[in-house]
Amino acid sequence: MPCSPTVFDPKQSSQSRLPDLPHRHERAPLRRPRPNPKLPPDPAMARPLLLLALVAALAAAAAAAFVPARAALGGGGRRGPLGGWSAIQNVSDPHIQELGGWALGQAQEKRLAGAGPGLRFRRVVSGEQQVVAGMNYRLHVDAADPKGRAAPYVAVVYEQLWTNTRELTSFDKAPRAH
Repeated sequence: MPCSPTVFDPKQSSQSRLPDLPHRHERAPLRRPRPNPKLPPDPAMARPLLLLALVAALAAAAAAAFVPARAALGGGGRRGPLGGWSAIQNVSDPHIQELGGWALGQAQEKRLAGAGPGLRFRRVVSGEQQVVAGMNYRLHVDAADPKGRAAPYVAVVYEQLWTNTRELTSFDKAPRAH
């Protein structure tokens, strides 16, 4: 007897059916695992917060580094309004005296306002300061001419400590002694 081909019919079969699988173009929905409260927080999640805190700390430190020291303000003198001139409280401060001598030396190099080679620096007798992107100093300088007579001058010096910048803006004979 010839064998007849058998055709499998799942409806008639007593075998269990396989579950329906998604087609290749279909994706099963992704489920995120629920966080386990017994585990510590993920360190990767804490990194952005740590980075933000670090950036904030560095910005605060950088801002504090650019604030001029009190000694640069004329020996701890009182600061005036931004852009306005205020009196230097302690003109005896070594930094202020050094600025006056430096200004006279620069004026002699540039041959300004009769500041010839015979002019000698004595001291800064008074001065004002102005807060800008750095500091302007208007110094009333007591100098001596070659014959030893008083020679008053007014020097304006711009200084920016954090860039080591110092410029003589003007050097003129004072109308009267201070």
